[in-house]
Amino acid sequence: MTRPRSSYYPLEVAMCDVVQRCLDGGARQVDLAVEFAGARSWIRVAADVSCLRVAAPYDDEEESPIAAPAGPAGLDVVSACLWHGAAVSVAGEDASGERHVVRWERRGHTAIGRTLGAGGPPGAQPDDLSRDLGRAVVLLDDLDEVLAYKRREGRVIETAITRMRGRIGDALGLAFHRLLGEAPRRRAPIAVSINAKPVEPRDPFAGGAGSHRLHRRELPFVVEGRVETVVATPHVLDAVDDDPVADRQGFFAYLRDRLVQAGGWSRLTVEDRSDAIARIAVDVPPSALDSFVWEPAPRRLLFPAALAPAMRAVAFEAVSAAGR
Repeated sequence: MTRPRSSYYPLEVAMCDVVQRCLDGGARQVDLAVEFAGARSWIRVAADVSCLRVAAPYDDEEESPIAAPAGPAGLDVVSACLWHGAAVSVAGEDASGERHVVRWERRGHTAIGRTLGAGGPPGAQPDDLSRDLGRAVVLLDDLDEVLAYKRREGRVIETAITRMRGRIGDALGLAFHRLLGEAPRRRAPIAVSINAKPVEPRDPFAGGAGSHRLHRRELPFVVEGRVETVVATPHVLDAVDDDPVADRQGFFAYLRDRLVQAGGWSRLTVEDRSDAIARIAVDVPPSALDSFVWEPAPRRLLFPAALAPAMRAVAFEAVSAAGR
């Protein structure tokens, strides 16, 4: 397997995936720390999760390729971390309260797992290392971004870690802005912190005073004999100085209230307008996700053929309104 460049799956996206897995496991509070320690700088994620699935990033082999990001739902915890670090350790409690620590190390394009301390004999087979853990802590070390430097100490690495911390915080605020905000839509609010500072929501639809929302559309389409519905809500926005996506236009796709695509017209040949900003919030039904095509490098969803004409019409409506 050829491992793509880190731009194919940025570190900040991987950390969003780890946070998402914590939320899937019932967490309402997730605390991250990105700390400078020279060549051993690290990232820690701690969550009040009730059940975090920690599984081998392969099928049934003792050593197998690390999973690649194949869809907007993202990767499992182990695979997401091993894309950006040589080792990841996960600690937590099982249903009986027993403490487990499992460590995975990257060897080329494969992952090797072993237990540390309680929770199974050292060197256990990979299938034996899968765990459902509560009160979990994930520690990612031997970071690729740090190891890429020839000299891995001093102010240069400290500055790199500071920038990394800022990128991760910005990405979390954008990806989970609906759940971090004052009025979450369909789920209970969450709290995320990074180095003990709350992550603030970065809403791409918070435009200037002249911004407004157009009519919300419910667009049905057929998938394998059943009817699914995409909800599309166009917005026309005035530019603001603190726009979290730098005036980007297009579709902003959400999967379970997480922003997975931030702009772009998903190959529907729609032109941006220079005199206003047209953005469309698109809520993708998880049950129909397999009918969409995901392009990982640009982080872009392509709509099913049965849905594309309706999405194009909504896009033209938003762009036309933005041009008035």
